[in-house]
Amino acid sequence: MTGLSAAGRPVIAGAVILSLLWGLNTPPAVAAWQTTAAAPAFSLSTGSLAAPVTQCKNVTSNPRAARIEWASVAGATGYDVRVGNTVNSSTTLLSQQQTNLFFEVRGSLLENLGLTLGSLLTGGSVLVTVKARVGAWESAASNAQPVVLSSLVGGLLTGGLKCQGT
Repeated sequence: MTGLSAAGRPVIAGAVILSLLWGLNTPPAVAAWQTTAAAPAFSLSTGSLAAPVTQCKNVTSNPRAARIEWASVAGATGYDVRVGNTVNSSTTLLSQQQTNLFFEVRGSLLENLGLTLGSLLTGGSVLVTVKARVGAWESAASNAQPVVLSSLVGGLLTGGLKCQGT
């Protein structure tokens, strides 16, 4: 024990002896850096959006149109509308991040030749689906709504689509 006065040495020695006799252990220096704290309670979750549920209604404008409607999805900031076919499963984006809760599918097969004509002529279906969006998140696709020509000649030349089965 160097650096202590002659009077201080017996006091230090006595304290060490008493701590050993009484079973008091001097904690290591690392113990002064260890502490316990409760973490805040919160849960982590991933973002999810429900798929929209759609219905199809005919619009009797000129040319006729198929109006796809859906209820608002909680948390969604916009909706993407796609049309596809069952022959080769290709899809085309009709509207992106729209805020309306409906979309009118218009146009003739001449305008949408590659997507719809082959499908309808070979017995396939043209399907419209909707996805809810918030930022980069998107829901699963809605139930598909099939659309068809309003009439063979009128639909091909002047345009006109309608909900299938109506």
